[in-house]
Amino acid sequence: MEHRPYRILLCDDDPDEVLFLEAAFLRSGFQVDLEWFNRCSALLDHLPARPEVPDVIFVDLNMPGENGLECLVSIRDFPAYKSVPLIIYTTSTLCRDVTEAFKNGASLYLPKTSSEAELIKMVQYVITEREKLQFPQKDNFCVFALKKMI
Repeated sequence: MEHRPYRILLCDDDPDEVLFLEAAFLRSGFQVDLEWFNRCSALLDHLPARPEVPDVIFVDLNMPGENGLECLVSIRDFPAYKSVPLIIYTTSTLCRDVTEAFKNGASLYLPKTSSEAELIKMVQYVITEREKLQFPQKDNFCVFALKKMI
């Protein structure tokens, strides 16, 4: 039985991130239907009209307008999106950002990387562990961020 493409939403003001993530998913062997939003407001306007909830949502922290933490809180306000894995995907490795993301309902904290191999490992982790990510645990919340900080 063939699996349908994973439905991925990405909210990031950098269009290059779409290409990087999509390439990493494909190189990992995962078929994806990736939708990109360059502002949180665009993503939030789109959510009520979606016929199906996505498999995973990636949100950047540092965006113009509503930042990623505000976006995270707004997404979690939609009842259908309470258990969708929501990944903070950002250049920030500040402890306060990691803590606030966890407190506000993020499922995982991933630092952006310029390494294709690292990004492939990250997307493999997200897809294979997505059911566990519905119930995030603090001890594995920023597993990739910790490696970057050491």
